Amino acid sequence: MKANTNRLLAILLAVLMAGAIFAPLGAATDDPVATSTDDAIANSSPATIHESLEDETGETELLLLLPDIAETARQGSEDEVIAALRSTADTTQGPVLDDLADVDGVTVENTFWIRNMVHVTADLDEVDLETLAAVDGVEAIEPNGEMAPPEPVSVNPDVERPEEAPTYGLEQIRAPETWQDFGATGEGVRVVVADSGVYADHPDIDLADQDPWFDPEQNASSPSDGHGHGTHVSGTIAGGDASGTAIGVAPDVELAVARVCGEGCGVDQIIAGIEWAVDTDSDVVNLSLGGATTGTWVEPVYNAMDAGTLVVASIGNEGEGNVGSPGAPWDSLASGATDENEDITDFSGGKRIVEGEYYGAWKDHWPASYIAPDAAAPGNDIYSAASPEGSMCEGQEYCEVSGTSMSSPHKAGAAALVLSANPTLGPYEVKEILMETAWKPDDWDPTSAQWYNEETGRDSRYGTGIIDVYAAVEQAGGGEPPVQGTIEGTVTDESGAAIGGATVSVGSSSTQTDANGDYELTVPADSYTVTADASGYASDSQPVTVGENETVTADFTLAESDGVTVGVVSDGSYGDDLAGLIEGQLGSESVVESISSAEAIDGGHDVYVVQNIDSANTQDFVDATSGSDTGVVYLDQWGDGANGVTQFASVSSDVDGVDEGYDSGADGPNYAVSGDHPIVDGFGDSIEIHTGSDSDHAWVTDTSYDVIADVSVGGSAVGTGLAVDEDSATVLAASSGMNEYVGAGDHTDDSAALLANAVTYLAGDDEPPEPEGTISLGEAAGDAGDQVTVDLDTDVADVSGYQAQIDYDASVVDFVGATGVDIDDPQVDDGDGSLGLAVSGSSGVDSPTLAELTFELTGSAGETTDLTFGEANTQLHTEDGIVEPATYTAGSITVEDGGGGDCALPGDVDGDGQVTSLDATKTQQYIAGLDPGNFDETCGDPTGDGQITPADVTAIHQEIVGVTA
Repeated sequence: MKANTNRLLAILLAVLMAGAIFAPLGAATDDPVATSTDDAIANSSPATIHESLEDETGETELLLLLPDIAETARQGSEDEVIAALRSTADTTQGPVLDDLADVDGVTVENTFWIRNMVHVTADLDEVDLETLAAVDGVEAIEPNGEMAPPEPVSVNPDVERPEEAPTYGLEQIRAPETWQDFGATGEGVRVVVADSGVYADHPDIDLADQDPWFDPEQNASSPSDGHGHGTHVSGTIAGGDASGTAIGVAPDVELAVARVCGEGCGVDQIIAGIEWAVDTDSDVVNLSLGGATTGTWVEPVYNAMDAGTLVVASIGNEGEGNVGSPGAPWDSLASGATDENEDITDFSGGKRIVEGEYYGAWKDHWPASYIAPDAAAPGNDIYSAASPEGSMCEGQEYCEVSGTSMSSPHKAGAAALVLSANPTLGPYEVKEILMETAWKPDDWDPTSAQWYNEETGRDSRYGTGIIDVYAAVEQAGGGEPPVQGTIEGTVTDESGAAIGGATVSVGSSSTQTDANGDYELTVPADSYTVTADASGYASDSQPVTVGENETVTADFTLAESDGVTVGVVSDGSYGDDLAGLIEGQLGSESVVESISSAEAIDGGHDVYVVQNIDSANTQDFVDATSGSDTGVVYLDQWGDGANGVTQFASVSSDVDGVDEGYDSGADGPNYAVSGDHPIVDGFGDSIEIHTGSDSDHAWVTDTSYDVIADVSVGGSAVGTGLAVDEDSATVLAASSGMNEYVGAGDHTDDSAALLANAVTYLAGDDEPPEPEGTISLGEAAGDAGDQVTVDLDTDVADVSGYQAQIDYDASVVDFVGATGVDIDDPQVDDGDGSLGLAVSGSSGVDSPTLAELTFELTGSAGETTDLTFGEANTQLHTEDGIVEPATYTAGSITVEDGGGGDCALPGDVDGDGQVTSLDATKTQQYIAGLDPGNFDETCGDPTGDGQITPADVTAIHQEIVGVTA
């Protein structure tokens, strides 16, 4: 930002999503545009002065506009156009800069070539505007206006992740189909987002390797986004699917970002961003911002398009009858906004534009009048990336935002897909293809728009329609789409009754069955695995081969699931995220769904997990679930996101209340296990709950329930974390809830597994699985002082963890350590003669060697210790749950005679039955590393210290002469 200047707020509010209006920013002069550089320099007519500057005083930022390139220069290649723009700027700006150097009170801030102009700060108390207007070569003087920072139409920061894999926006413009059928994903195409910046560490954002960042607003070397608007736009263009939902139209595009907005968005900064996009050979620049239809943006947009960079911009959010620039000029690709129902939103701008609105800047290649926008794309409740350091989405990692600013990146991403399919296309060709292949809903009525041109198909709501990137890529020459075939069938239960709403999926395509259980999927001819899923039923799959233009049948009969039904109670946010976390642990046979407390009161689930509950419904819910036949897990967390334990305490005398806190950078929070219980079996003494940077946590202040773990932060317990009441089938799990700082991605695998343990424990399966397989310990032997290893093995399949109690005689061996072999290293709890081992969350392995256990032999020769299992505390974990071994095979460790071993006569190393000087000589040779020939090492250590040294030679000599050492 520039200090000590008063920027003229010629632009009152931003159209950045919110659709603001520029005050007039000055028109180009009505005089003919110079057709050559020499003509421009020779022109001595005073420049026109924008009317808004008449009463300005003091330091004021101005834009001195110089001649544009001759029209004949635009007939060459894109590189030739850029060369002409640069050459014209260099030639015409030189004399102007020389003249300005002699004018007091004027400071040159910057120069530009994408729009030939000089940005100055003029002290209008020292120099008058007429003096500047008289400088040869200056055609017009305009204020350097500034937009207000972006204000969305609406923002939902506490959004649940959409259930569909791609967002509805991607589906509406057919991006996933385009990826699949044409392989067009934006690869090799460079797109610049000129906006508020970008949060480069977002898991769905990858910036280009070369020239990824430009910051004319703050001149920072590293990307950042204190607002969040630019991050959201960037995610819609190029984002991945780290959240489980694909958010970016062109996920393989080369994304670069120019920060042109901070506390405000200066005209000079925006033009600098456009110029940088062209200068870095970018194919597309997205401008989700704008102002009124003045002449300010006509030249930059026109020049960028001729220079090979497609300008995509939002049309504004003031509704029909209003449009914003730089989207409004004829040359850019202007975007209106649709919603999930394919209707145009009320806020989306659009109107008929006539020549007078550009104050003399109308171009000869424009029609006499035209209707904006050019086309429409999704812009309502768009789920995309958010900046945790930004204010727009309140620090969230994802959020839903509405505005034509959200529709524009759908078009920019679509343009990238078209260009990745055909890189030879120019900006105007891409724009034309996207407009020609756009479509309007079948029930669209031309009279619903205030302006409609039947000849061009444009109307002031849809433009030419909603973009169809699949059709656009096909028209662009992306290749012939594969010949299609059809898979159809019916999904029923075992009684033959139709299952409506079942999901049938084939690769990235899916559909749902109708009320009769019928479905139909159109797919490219190929071989597939078709899968049917329905809530409460076990999923089923079958292979099919679909020929060209062939219809094949794949019927499914689904068996009722034996899994647990879980209702995640959430009257606030994060219910779907929590349900997904638990379902990922329980598996597909269990049914886990997010429901309201009102739905929970009606019953129907085995277990309820309470994330957030309306206080008005708490008592009724507690009454409805008070019996031991319905389990409830109450969660809590810092803040208002999770309040399960808090609300339960408000109606229960068994729980005193909840306290909460956070500690940035501290270790934890963890559950410090203090009691034996199936819920915490297999996790060891400490269970990490989440990895949020502020260590958000909550704890129960007092309860009559059985406490099995405390909450620990920074290595110190702060209060009760886990408590269980067997009679009411209730579990309290403070710190396991979600909030705006602790989402599903922050919870550890152990934390998710612990919640699943709580659910399965409360579900109370009366028929535990049959024991299976063997867990065994090996055998080892060695001399006293040696270290030996023993293998811990099992023949059970798909083992991902275990817990084991191994008992041993501590007078014979000391435990040294345990190392994982086929799965992760175990957590270890070594008592005096009782060893506890635990592993969870490892990858499943068939018949693994679980660990190598190392012991030091401390007993006497001949002593042995058995290694036995504490069977009650030994079990294996697989994807299907906990497995109790059918057979426990003990091991053993023996201390051999290490002080002379089996030697009958210590010192008799050659084994001739007597100790002689030859034995001493052979022992000396052995010590010196020479080959002594026949040499019995067990007899070479008469001192019994476990090694052969010169002391043993002395002992042999003493034995020979009959001297006792």
